[in-house]
Amino acid sequence: MLIRKLSFLITICIGLGIESIAVCQDKTANKFDSLSVTSLNGVAAKAIAQVAIDNHLPVGLVLDKNVCTIQLHSPNAAEMSAAQLASELNRQLASYDFTWTNGILTGRPRALNPNTADLLGYRIREFKTNNPDTHLFMAETLWMFTRGQLYPDQGTGFMGGVPPHEETIAGFSASDQTVEQILDHIARLGSGAVWIVKTRPTDWRKIGTIPFAMFDFVGDADELSRFICADDEGTQSPPQPYSPQ
Repeated sequence: MLIRKLSFLITICIGLGIESIAVCQDKTANKFDSLSVTSLNGVAAKAIAQVAIDNHLPVGLVLDKNVCTIQLHSPNAAEMSAAQLASELNRQLASYDFTWTNGILTGRPRALNPNTADLLGYRIREFKTNNPDTHLFMAETLWMFTRGQLYPDQGTGFMGGVPPHEETIAGFSASDQTVEQILDHIARLGSGAVWIVKTRPTDWRKIGTIPFAMFDFVGDADELSRFICADDEGTQSPPQPYSPQ
């Protein structure tokens, strides 16, 4: 009965638009009232990712070197709510700010790199994805819309197919939303996902690669574990970019 009720609410929310879905998400957030946190130990970023995988918990995470070096200690409780998890992470990671809002756990450095803050706060006038799509392809589509808005005289696109192991989810459209708001929404769809931004000292508007990554819990869990604190500054392997003739 609970699963049927949740599915009914999510179906209604999908038809209401991105802002309404965030409100509807609060109605289904009780499924995150009891999370298993037994994996919350070791390198902070990897531990957070594992808790997300274990619970299909939507997460948005801005990575810096601290969160990839600081060690977390197992909390006293084996289970806690998402809000309690945010409080526990704030207690153990003083340099980070974690929040649980509208059905997603987000974490970022308190001293956020200005270029990263500018990226997350960049406002997209119009955004639309096809139906159905994967979490990853929606994130790549967001980058296409972002580049298209920044450089309207340049063709922007991607070549490549949809990996068969990834979850497909309903498309949506959004108007006048920030990059972070759209990433949050994508991560809440379907079985959930994790978006990641690695802090960069360079101007994100001038880079050619996608500055954020998206991993779903159905087919990308192993890749997320490998990616999250990799030494290189790369992002999730995307399809090859091209410029339409």
